[in-house]
Amino acid sequence: MSEKSSIEKTDIVAVEAGSSRDVIVPQSGPERDAIVKRLKLKLDLRLVPYLALLYLFNALDRGNIGNARLAGIEEGTHLKGNDFYNALSFFYFGYTISQIPNMFIMKKVTPAVLVGVTMILWG
Repeated sequence: MSEKSSIEKTDIVAVEAGSSRDVIVPQSGPERDAIVKRLKLKLDLRLVPYLALLYLFNALDRGNIGNARLAGIEEGTHLKGNDFYNALSFFYFGYTISQIPNMFIMKKVTPAVLVGVTMILWG
């Protein structure tokens, strides 16, 4: 009996131990493949729409600054030479600098909350 139970313990891995919904996932085999496939589908259905919106807003943001230049923002703001490109680079510095606090915030809240708040604040 002890030999059989030790074999069973090595063949499975407990995921989400301590939660109310413990899931036992085999380390190999068709059952594991089915569980992994369902998990990937669930992640895709939950993350891809939000990421698509983020990419859309990013493209709109870049397009708007280009349209503003064509509409004459340089004359209205008295920008000369490379001043427009220097001002444009500050947008990317803002995105880059905001990533540092986001990593610390992500340790405190779930990624779903962080992505949602980021979309609202930057959108």
